[in-house]
Amino acid sequence: MKNNFLRAIFYLGLILAWQIVVWSGVLPLKVLPGPVQVLESLKITLVDGSLAAGTWVSLVRLIGAYLTAVFLGIIGGVFISRFDWMESTLGSLILGLQTLPTICWLPLAAVWFGASETAIFFLVVLGGVLSIVLATEAGVRHVPTVLIRAARSMGASGFELYRRVILPAAFPAIISGLKQGWAFSWRTLMAAELLFGNRGLGYLLQAGRKNEDTSLFLAIILVLLVIGITVEMAVFRPLEKQVRSRWGLS
Repeated sequence: MKNNFLRAIFYLGLILAWQIVVWSGVLPLKVLPGPVQVLESLKITLVDGSLAAGTWVSLVRLIGAYLTAVFLGIIGGVFISRFDWMESTLGSLILGLQTLPTICWLPLAAVWFGASETAIFFLVVLGGVLSIVLATEAGVRHVPTVLIRAARSMGASGFELYRRVILPAAFPAIISGLKQGWAFSWRTLMAAELLFGNRGLGYLLQAGRKNEDTSLFLAIILVLLVIGITVEMAVFRPLEKQVRSRWGLS
């Protein structure tokens, strides 16, 4: 309850500071509209249905690509941690690719797939999978050997060893990769929709830019922030609490 109260005070303070800057007249309303103007733009997109449609399209794109990234990332991380030669080859390549901003792949995706849903899917998967691979690989490598030896002494081996012991023990590290992968996928999706999308929240951002409608632009950014905070509070934070409780860290 206390944390929720502090959070509410913090955001109300930000809105008040924003309004004070607008009242000061330092910047014209066209450059920095106030909260009232932004809420009006948000109301318009709600009434005409463009916000609901754009949010639905973006979330469908994101969830499908993100789940693909999770599957590939966990499998890839396990294999890289399992074989030293893969860590020296594929692992080093993935580490290098992780340093590249995903936006660098936009021109290549356009050449390979054109301005299509496939290009968006490719970019969003690429945006999330690398973080998940690296986090899974690190988590599996740092599982205490005593746990593995104990499991093997009780007959666990192969897939059962990974399913019942190694992956659960590595899950705290994997969660960090899942959160980072989600954030990277979300940002990549917005960049891809800005360039390739004819629907989605990124497309609405582009519409605000083209029409020089700063109120619309800021309204969509607020929606993106709300979605990000909601996913963190409703999905990842409870998952982290459950893991901490499972391992006696609460």
